[in-house]
Amino acid sequence: MSHPPKPDGKNGKDGEDGKLLYFAYGSNMSTPRLRARAPSARAVGIARLPAHAHRWHKIGQDGSGKCDIVHTGCGEDAVWGVLFALSRDDKCALDRAEGLGVGYQEKTVRVETEAGPRAASTYRAKPDQTDPALRPAAWYKAHVQRGAREHGLPAAYVRTLDAMVTTPTAAGDTGT
Repeated sequence: MSHPPKPDGKNGKDGEDGKLLYFAYGSNMSTPRLRARAPSARAVGIARLPAHAHRWHKIGQDGSGKCDIVHTGCGEDAVWGVLFALSRDDKCALDRAEGLGVGYQEKTVRVETEAGPRAASTYRAKPDQTDPALRPAAWYKAHVQRGAREHGLPAAYVRTLDAMVTTPTAAGDTGT
């Protein structure tokens, strides 16, 4: 799997220590969950992705809904998340865990942070891997909520995450 050239502070690179910037907006906002997949991950801060909406419609391996972002073109819409820096090796491991090329595709986005706009890599569901009728499993929604609260996302946004109705969890589902 190839990655772009050396970090330069643009195009999804941190530039300070050669780590890549990753915008997490779903279960990977939970630092323990992300570090289980990418041990080098460190939070840079919260970030806002304008002109996008948060959806729970990505088809998960367990048949429940997983998070996705959808471009709306409306500047009032926004997805909040967490900007993380992580090593190239960990990014490759995260790509595998997220099903890059199977369920998700990689997208470079420009997010707004307290330090100004930053380019970061994120995941977007492949169009043929969504179903608007899906709902998240309770264990998955809990990771998303945990990450949102852990990093202090705006209370009004967290309430929208809290309001999502979950689907019954399949027997034996451990949330992995």
